[in-house]
Amino acid sequence: MDSITDRIYSFLKSIKLAAFLLVLIGIFAIIGGIIPQGKSLEFYLSHYPKFAKTIQGLGFDHIFTSLPFLALVALFTVNLTVCTVHRFGTEMAKPREKRKHGPDLLHIGLIVIIFGSILSARTRTEEMFYLAKGQHLHLPDKMVLQIMALSEEKYDTGRVRSWTTEAILRQPSPEPAHTDEQFSGGDTLGEEGFADQKLSGTFPAMPAMPAAPSSPNAAASKTPAETETTVSVPEGEKVTIKVNAPLRRKGYTVYQFNWKKSQVPVLAGKDGIIRELEPGNRILTPEGFILFMAFEEAPAPQGAPVTPKAVFLVDSAGKRDLVKAQPGDSIQGYTFQGYGEHPISGLKVISDRWFPLILAGLVLALFGTALTYIKKLKGLNI
Repeated sequence: MDSITDRIYSFLKSIKLAAFLLVLIGIFAIIGGIIPQGKSLEFYLSHYPKFAKTIQGLGFDHIFTSLPFLALVALFTVNLTVCTVHRFGTEMAKPREKRKHGPDLLHIGLIVIIFGSILSARTRTEEMFYLAKGQHLHLPDKMVLQIMALSEEKYDTGRVRSWTTEAILRQPSPEPAHTDEQFSGGDTLGEEGFADQKLSGTFPAMPAMPAAPSSPNAAASKTPAETETTVSVPEGEKVTIKVNAPLRRKGYTVYQFNWKKSQVPVLAGKDGIIRELEPGNRILTPEGFILFMAFEEAPAPQGAPVTPKAVFLVDSAGKRDLVKAQPGDSIQGYTFQGYGEHPISGLKVISDRWFPLILAGLVLALFGTALTYIKKLKGLNI
């Protein structure tokens, strides 16, 4: 009569158990594919009014990290491990020429993939950034990616072919020192005349607005240096990020995943020079400066659409005021002509240090599968 240990061992290495667990895991995967994951209760109430509370109660809103699913995966991993150890021991007892280790490598590869996937799911990070020319982001390895140029390729039909971000990968520069005494006005102006980058995510989305009206004098006065954001070229490695051609670094990858157009205010001076201002950019004036901060959120329209105002920080002889202006207004000797359009690159930074383990498991599984079929073909004398 078999002991309890023998029964448990036989149960854990059972093929029937493996098949049963695979069916249950497949059912969970189908449910997770049908029901959107990680949404709020309001989302499920609007889309599944009769089942919203049941979905959250059973954990179907985060099924791939729920305890039942993880328990099934853990039990399947134990089953697969016991099967692999048992089979490997059986094969090692055979003469060398009769051993078939292809299935063993396949099983080991699957175990490595499972463990790698669990570790990846627990540690993987994904961040999205929208950056204009001249802006930068800090990468997971502390390097800085500074945007130098943006371009959009299109087919002859006008359909978008690709987006390209050209950038410089460089070491971080020392942060400038700021003191409350030097900048006591309560604004976001820094030593370099740019708004605090920590607040850049708090600005409301820039609305779509008509382009600045053109005039013969204005058109003649435009130069690239005056109508575009001037970016100094720092020392570092030149990199190009395109759709389907990401930037790969040790431990993370930067993908080109989106593209936008931002609206920026266009100011014309008495000298006829046209200037476009990104949030945080400023123009020096004889009395001080004009700093563009953000767009004011417009109230919900009751009839005709309401055009939001641009918010400027104006310094005049040391006195600072917030000025909300619309096209046609005058600001410290400049005329607010309208709005220009600048491209904004959408970059996604994915950090997944356990992905190489998953890749190694996949290679083992493929090699084991190939070895298994090669042995079978040789046995058939083909």
